Amino acid sequence: MTARIAVPSVDSSVGMKLLPTVLSTIAGSTDAICFLGLGGLFTAHITGNLVVLAAHVVSGGAEQMDVFRKIAPLHTAQPPYNLFEREAEQAVLPYCLRHGVATLTYGALCRGLLSGRMRADTRFAGDDLRRTDPKFRPPRYAQYLRAVDAIGHLAQERFGKSVLALAIRWVLDQPGVHVALWGARSPEQVNPVDEAIGWSLDAAAKQAVDVILRETVTDPVGPEFMAPPAGGVGVPGAPRATA
Repeated sequence: MTARIAVPSVDSSVGMKLLPTVLSTIAGSTDAICFLGLGGLFTAHITGNLVVLAAHVVSGGAEQMDVFRKIAPLHTAQPPYNLFEREAEQAVLPYCLRHGVATLTYGALCRGLLSGRMRADTRFAGDDLRRTDPKFRPPRYAQYLRAVDAIGHLAQERFGKSVLALAIRWVLDQPGVHVALWGARSPEQVNPVDEAIGWSLDAAAKQAVDVILRETVTDPVGPEFMAPPAGGVGVPGAPRATA
């Protein structure tokens, strides 16, 4: 079980003092509530995940992982990461690489931008987060679509692959990345998995991608719109962590 949460800004010294109380409160109340709510089904197996969330709440960035590792082993982290949104390269991925923490990056297709299926007239309805993400609004949306089109041509000409496959492969070929996650709403959307494995991007291809982005996306936006902040505070798009 994993979860993405907004991370309030809390002084790390305060966080360390609060951590034991927060962990104990969440663990105990979770077991009791779930036991009663599920008709006597014992659900302590999910407590460990909520304990990690508590550690996540009292700090932020790679520092929160350092705080948690003082309490218990940390096995995985889930930062948002794709070829458009690379903030994880600044701290989270290097930290995980240094400390042997497996990374399961999410958002590999950047909310569908890198699927190759979006067009200029694509519309987003209801509570779709893309309605407020500047990447999907003018003038940036057109820039990102041009980038996807150019990367798609590169993928086909150089490797005989789709833009989706190249986007997944790009994530998997980055240092410190173990898994690239993306959402699928139907079985058909999982089919491209086979196209993304069994090959790698060379240095020249990675450089070509960077050149395309510099030439097409003049005002890039990060992963801060991956999820709405809780209660108006926090850092949307912050790394997930699992014990």
